[in-house]
Amino acid sequence: AELGVDTKLKALDIHPALRNDRTADGFGREIRRVLLKYVGEGNLEKITYVALLVPTKWWRFGAFEKDRNGKWRTADIPRLGAPTEDIFNVAVYDGIGLGPEKGLDAVFNVLPEDYPEADNIFTVINKGYRFNDARDRSVFEGKLDTIARFQNPRRTNVDNLDCAACHYADATRYYMGNRFRELKQADSVEEFENPDPTVFNLENGTLAAASTRNVRAFGFLGDKPVVSQRTINESALSALWLNTN
Repeated sequence: AELGVDTKLKALDIHPALRNDRTADGFGREIRRVLLKYVGEGNLEKITYVALLVPTKWWRFGAFEKDRNGKWRTADIPRLGAPTEDIFNVAVYDGIGLGPEKGLDAVFNVLPEDYPEADNIFTVINKGYRFNDARDRSVFEGKLDTIARFQNPRRTNVDNLDCAACHYADATRYYMGNRFRELKQADSVEEFENPDPTVFNLENGTLAAASTRNVRAFGFLGDKPVVSQRTINESALSALWLNTN
């Protein structure tokens, strides 16, 4: 407010103060100061990462965490009992391998490959598991609750959801609606509810909501901002906690 920048009810995106040449430098310095004040070696307990082994095609997720003695060790991914989880994404549409195509084909490569049946979305994201015709509609509809749960921080968290499922939720949801338009606005009982509609705008206008290739949760794809719905929902809960505590 002191900078003359208003964020009320604006969707989560690049902060207006960073878009404004007049305020960008000062705001950036202040954000860095606040972050470094509260985030550092003293309270860092877990680090997650994604490695682009083959950019646009092969992503690897993993994590490190501190043990009781403060030593860093490899952490197992929740639900899988494996230290890494790979995604091979070969989504194409009309022979084009880039951009927000309609095709969505991926292979989750994990050992062991052990997903609870309710959480398995292979029947949406992998051509080899789909019918690839009208029969897919009922299958996709049956996974709407699963995807909504992956995007809902009140239902899932870092202790009970694997990396790839969370990161791939938006692309999967977009693909469902592209294949069957009636599923675009379909509701789910697992949908995240806005904790305060007078303060938070949960709309997603970034590429994350319109791409079958993106697995980023918060960052850029080329020069386009990418913010997943999960990140938007978690940001609202975080802001709510900060505002009330």
